Amino acid sequence: YMGVSGLLPCVLPAAGRSLDLSELAARPSKRARPNHEANKIRMGIDVSGWIARICHGQGANLLDERHLSQYGRAGLLASPNQDHQQQQQQQQQQDPQFVRQCAEQCVRRILLVREESGADILVVLDGATPPLKAQTCRDRRAHRQDAATVRDAPPSMLHPNKDATMEHDDEDETARIRAARKAGVNPKQYQAIVALLLQELLPHHSIPFLVAPYEADGQLAYLAARKWLDVICTDDSDFIAHGVSSLLYRLQINHPHHPTETTHVVVGTATLLHKDDWGATPATPVSLLDFSTPMVACLFVAAGCDYCASLRGIGIGKARDAVHHAFYGSTSTAVLRSLWDGLYQRCFSTVPLSHADKVAYEQAFIRALFLFRHAIVFCPLLGKNVYAHIDTPDTEFMDHAPYASLHSQIISNQNNTPTHQNVDVDVDIESIFGQLHDPDTAVAIAEGRLNPKTNQPYQLPILIHPQGETETNANANANAIHHHHSSCN
Repeated sequence: YMGVSGLLPCVLPAAGRSLDLSELAARPSKRARPNHEANKIRMGIDVSGWIARICHGQGANLLDERHLSQYGRAGLLASPNQDHQQQQQQQQQQDPQFVRQCAEQCVRRILLVREESGADILVVLDGATPPLKAQTCRDRRAHRQDAATVRDAPPSMLHPNKDATMEHDDEDETARIRAARKAGVNPKQYQAIVALLLQELLPHHSIPFLVAPYEADGQLAYLAARKWLDVICTDDSDFIAHGVSSLLYRLQINHPHHPTETTHVVVGTATLLHKDDWGATPATPVSLLDFSTPMVACLFVAAGCDYCASLRGIGIGKARDAVHHAFYGSTSTAVLRSLWDGLYQRCFSTVPLSHADKVAYEQAFIRALFLFRHAIVFCPLLGKNVYAHIDTPDTEFMDHAPYASLHSQIISNQNNTPTHQNVDVDVDIESIFGQLHDPDTAVAIAEGRLNPKTNQPYQLPILIHPQGETETNANANANAIHHHHSSCN
């Protein structure tokens, strides 16, 4: 699972409920219509997680097959100078096929969910990376590159001091396949998959979509909070920190081994987690009983998230206890100050935290909390980017002066008004959230006409169709987001 490690295995068994996707067809949407007609459930899909998982499963297809046989390994050892060039040529041949296979598998999964659940589907894709998350992404890219290096290394590199004998064959093959899966997809391949989805496959299958200005979880959470979505299908625990009311986890599409002669039954199952059931975890180390959405957001930041590293020795259990004590303990101290003091007491380090260390951590904590609670999202109704829920801040934190100061500065930035004199103007808002795009750019990104990472049109490379023909272009399509736009009015 993505998000905070260890949370979902504790929460889902107690608070989640297993269901067949076909059950959703019988559930009415929360929309109220004058004629009282039954409405389909509106489901948002966090498809970026699906793409990553599909690429992980298909990663072994990028492996040079010569590494998987004694004959191939012998050839690599005999001509090491030609190996790198041949691998590059093979990679160029494999990439288009890999991209199309991953994109088509993703679409098949979406179509099966739509067919089985009977829901109105909205696919939401990640946009640009928030600046506050940039270092985390750089670290992940480095890990993937290390795995790719192992995947593509010649036999002599894996065992530099030993001959390529049979005793290492099985070990090499296992290591390479594991590394190939871990390497997954590189940024160029991922962007090609997204471009293929947006410009060809999703419009072809009439699947509505929206590209978030930044991360999909904040965008989907905003749509759900505005009652434009009834449920969100995801693998990411961060949606709990966003306070989403209804979440679908552990989605599985099961193909029966012995389907009937007349029909091919596809059974979809998932685990439904309602916000009202968070408290059904009293016997677990991370009980969320009596936890509000701001408390859960604090828990995620304290336990360590993409936006803020945890203190040494602070895991999800200690973070949970510190948050609960800060909000419910008998103290007159401000909530955030009480929380940080509790975390400092619970962490361990050979060298005590200095004053500068604490100041830096508290600053990072506040910024991460703001990114959870008030990320930049696209509002389909207004047709522009906004800071989510910025007009309704968490009152629990407003008694902490730096938090209130940052909130005031964000309000001024969104409304394009001068910052109040007593506000700390040294905080660079864009270094936390990213850029608040002008309305025209915001709409073009949401409709998939501009790549949010470059603000330029998507570049669709030469792709291989299953039949073998190739294509070099596909027209940008904006109709899908308009379909969902109409349901928001």
